[in-house]
Amino acid sequence: FSRNYNSSLKFNGSSNYVTLGTSGSIAQASAAFSLACWVKLNASSTGLIFTPVGDITGSLNRFYLQISDNKVTTYVKTSGTSASLSGNNVIPLNTWVHLVMTYDGANVRAYINAVLDQTVVCTGSCTSSASGMAIGRGFAGTRSHNGNIARVQYWNARALPLAEIQEIYFNGADESSASIRS
Repeated sequence: FSRNYNSSLKFNGSSNYVTLGTSGSIAQASAAFSLACWVKLNASSTGLIFTPVGDITGSLNRFYLQISDNKVTTYVKTSGTSASLSGNNVIPLNTWVHLVMTYDGANVRAYINAVLDQTVVCTGSCTSSASGMAIGRGFAGTRSHNGNIARVQYWNARALPLAEIQEIYFNGADESSASIRS
């Protein structure tokens, strides 16, 4: 099973990133959300895939999806608790993988190629990021991704069920759906 995204974003591991505006639901994380993307690592490194920007102190109730030591790391900080967990499976270099992070108000889950990689308990709600969101770098301008990222999708107020994650992985997303933001 192979994917080739000729129009993917390429990140150099040091200075390339994309920022998203602060208005609209992309900057809002609530008691439930999902994030999906295709990722290809060009080198072993620690890089954030999707995160709020500008929160150097870590005071925001926020979340991020990161690759560290070639494993998926998820982090959610809410009004109630915070949870971080490094994944179990190694992401191979130079190979497209589909990553999904879901939060349903009780658990954070990470999937690699539509297979559950990790689950961690976390309760509460996240708040909006006044500084917006970023793809490919950390909230303090560090931990830049080294590789490619394609088809980033975010669902606010919705934790995707496994069947829908599998549908996206095997068949692609329904881009006409108003619930998907690419």
